[in-house]
Amino acid sequence: LEFRRVLFRSILIILYLSYLFNKGEIIAPAFVFCASFIFSLAWALAYANRWDLNLHFNTFGVIFGGVLEFFLVSILVNFAFRKTGKNKIIGTTSEKKIEISNLKIIIFIIGGVITILLSAKEVIRLTESLTLSQAIAQYRIASFNPTSLDHYKYFLPKWLGYCRLIVNSGGYWFAYIFAYDLIRKDKRKILSFVAVIVAAIDSAILGSRNDAINMLLAVLSIIVMLKIKNGMFRFKLKFKNIFKYLILAIIVLFSFQTLGNLMGRTSVTAPLDYLAKYCGAEIKNLDIFLQEGNFPKKEGLIGAQTFIFLYRWVGPKIGIKNYYYSFDLPFKTVNGYSLGNVYTTFYQFIYDFGYFGVIILVFIMALISQIIYECGFCGKRKNVPNLWIIIYSYIFSSLAFSFFSNKFFEQNLNVTFFKSVIIWLFFSFLFCKIKINFKSRVHIQIKKKN
Repeated sequence: LEFRRVLFRSILIILYLSYLFNKGEIIAPAFVFCASFIFSLAWALAYANRWDLNLHFNTFGVIFGGVLEFFLVSILVNFAFRKTGKNKIIGTTSEKKIEISNLKIIIFIIGGVITILLSAKEVIRLTESLTLSQAIAQYRIASFNPTSLDHYKYFLPKWLGYCRLIVNSGGYWFAYIFAYDLIRKDKRKILSFVAVIVAAIDSAILGSRNDAINMLLAVLSIIVMLKIKNGMFRFKLKFKNIFKYLILAIIVLFSFQTLGNLMGRTSVTAPLDYLAKYCGAEIKNLDIFLQEGNFPKKEGLIGAQTFIFLYRWVGPKIGIKNYYYSFDLPFKTVNGYSLGNVYTTFYQFIYDFGYFGVIILVFIMALISQIIYECGFCGKRKNVPNLWIIIYSYIFSSLAFSFFSNKFFEQNLNVTFFKSVIIWLFFSFLFCKIKINFKSRVHIQIKKKN
């Protein structure tokens, strides 16, 4: 029995059911989670012969069971919201205008550009490189490897780290403003778009493409959520609609390797093979890992791989020794083809807790993401960005990359996320609630509610 084809068809059925259940809302958590594995499986099937992709039953069970569980939990959460009367408010009330002076946006942009320049200068100084591309590549290798001798040498000054955090978090906040302006066809959309681009560049200046891609996905998710909220969007299964999204996906995919080269992460691999390694090899790698059977690992802290960034944050504060754990992600090669070192989101769950970990942690993922998604459509509309929609836009990418790795707990159970929420609240107050009049002197006036 070819489990690889059975798995693809089974996930495709769940994806279609999710499409029907969510009434065409293609950014709903269950749809995004299912779609991510359909995307990866399609690549894996295309390279099945080269990689000897003959999935075993336990691999089939993990992926199919995990996707099915996510879908079922999402249904239950949605049903619970409807039973409590907190169902979606769509297109029934007028949108209150979000007023922000152009001057404030320009100040943010200028601050972001200065932060980018200072970060670039500091990276070049720390790595003693001649070019920014070389500096970024060297900095990234050392900073991502805690066992490297240069790891502790390559820390940016704290004040610059805080500036970068404010700019990066601001990118998500302004992603909402840009989406809002785009839908309303407001001229301010040019400035808000520039603010997002500046934040994306700042997030990539240390060599990580993830944050920049996450910000792009955040913009798309917010646009769709706001359109849904205003009764302006429902995806229909038509060739024209599917073709548009495929073109967008192709552009993003083929820019992935180019962006890596600009950051000093050069590769001589053919573009399609390069993309296949990133997009489909995770399925084969997971299958290899599961057949080795050496799990759950009993060494070190409980859940050290799943909650690695949480331990790095909490560890030094509560006296945990060896808190700075590194990922155990061995590189795999099959038939001379490099498959990289990522294994889907299920790898860390099974690595730490065995098969039982998939049941518990997928349940938590689905529960949290669906609750946040539902909250984005509830409540009255205000003259500040909807915090729940911004939060969902932040976790949206971690669901979209579930086929890749454990992005959900790495990205969201992280001190950076909690600090970002505080910054988003502060931005809403600073940009939307405080009015500054420059006359004979500066007056700070808190706007009254409409």
